[in-house]
Amino acid sequence: MTVAMPLRPRLRDELRIVETASEGVGDVRDDAPVQLLDPATGRRMHLSAAQRQAFALFDGTRDVLALAHGLAAQDIEADVDDVAALVRDAAALDLLAESDPARDGERVAARRARRRRALDQALDHALAQVLRLACTIPAFAAAVRAAEIDEPRQWLAAVPSFDKAGLRASFPDRLLPDGRDAEALYVRRSSGTASEGVQSFREPDEDAQQDDRLWTMAAFVGGAMGVRFTTRQCTGGACPLPSLDAGGPRHRVHEGTLWLDLRDDAWSLQAWELDAIDDAIRGAAPTHFGADAAYLARWVHHVRARGRTLPRVRHVQTGFADTCAIHRGVLRRAFGCPVIDVLSSSELGLVAVECSAGHHHVLEPLLLAEVLTPTRPGTARDDRPVAPGELGELVLTTVARREAPLLRYRTGDLVRALPGPCPCGAAEQALQLEGRARDVLWLAQGPVTSRAIDRAIGDDQALLHYQLQQREPDRFELRAIGNAEGAAARLSALLGAPVRARSVTRIAAEASGKYAYVRPLT
Repeated sequence: MTVAMPLRPRLRDELRIVETASEGVGDVRDDAPVQLLDPATGRRMHLSAAQRQAFALFDGTRDVLALAHGLAAQDIEADVDDVAALVRDAAALDLLAESDPARDGERVAARRARRRRALDQALDHALAQVLRLACTIPAFAAAVRAAEIDEPRQWLAAVPSFDKAGLRASFPDRLLPDGRDAEALYVRRSSGTASEGVQSFREPDEDAQQDDRLWTMAAFVGGAMGVRFTTRQCTGGACPLPSLDAGGPRHRVHEGTLWLDLRDDAWSLQAWELDAIDDAIRGAAPTHFGADAAYLARWVHHVRARGRTLPRVRHVQTGFADTCAIHRGVLRRAFGCPVIDVLSSSELGLVAVECSAGHHHVLEPLLLAEVLTPTRPGTARDDRPVAPGELGELVLTTVARREAPLLRYRTGDLVRALPGPCPCGAAEQALQLEGRARDVLWLAQGPVTSRAIDRAIGDDQALLHYQLQQREPDRFELRAIGNAEGAAARLSALLGAPVRARSVTRIAAEASGKYAYVRPLT
């Protein structure tokens, strides 16, 4: 029998959870100690212990998607197929509720409000601890002690923000509590996207904490083998293996992940190198990808030019650098699966993850986010918060760190905080990413961000890659691999100035190994 699968499956409210007898019920499994009972019909459906725990966690919710997230939050292994089986069984027994958008909206809002209160309580508690610790950290001690206020967030707001230059000036000794050495920490170096690279401390369990939170928040679909596209720059970040410069092999499997070492510039890869990448991927039979979207899109173009089929994967995670709409469109069409973007930095680790509505949610309660007035070149830093919906710089405090926290760290990322709740229903702070502060075009009509440029270009299938260069205050050039005439016309309308289209065969990556899609006048 084929059963329709609703988009947001929900069990009927009148269902009750009942204990099952240890014997006498022939179809009760050892791992299903409880059942869902329909009092009206007497129909029963078994629940595993893990599913029962998730019901308890979510205070009796009947939302099956919330149930799936509950399993992840409880650190309980749950495959997507298990959740799908639960929905099919419930539908077959007529235990699913009819869709009621109004009631569903009320439930989502109530659940979001409960979750928001819990997050705020956790953030305030952790922030108070971090501020007390900061009294012993030379880089922050004077400001934190001078501003001590009972309310943690007001206390934090009295501490000046700091940026990469401040981090470079303070590392390492001024970032450690008095009497603490760095033996239990490890150092990570950034690739230098916005300026020269910086070094920062990371704590031993921090990556695991962030990974757990990421998988709880994101719509990732699990799988046994992943593929990570990376470059030699990754030795300062996520890649746990020796780089090509250290004489390591190009492609290696490590803890269930195939790591692909590439050149720093995807568009300089030769056909034989792309063929070798293709062979390695097919040999790994991946279930998901993790990549800079530009690198993965480059491989997709090569595979299609060769007339080969692409592997079927469950999800694609993009990150490491900005994901432009062109590359995102390539990946969506190529794989027909969720393409989920993750914002991260070497100094902070994972920062935010994209939701189904296209917004990025901060990894609360590991991080406390603020959106402050962006710093225009040649002006003094301004620590005033901006209103929701206005352009500002993302400023983060690492409230989960207990050894070397960062307070009010300016990330260099421009964002807009959502003025209302996110349509996806998540309670974590939602942001619209606007690109790097260094990439803003400061025009007479106001700032134009790299994401505004990207939105104007859109998913233009005539383009493979692009870079907009500001040649003079009111003159621009769109360098593109592919036909850029249509995109140049749209950008001329956006900028109120002529944009010349220029066809090229290669656009070089920055020294960081990342691509700059907008280059303002220096």
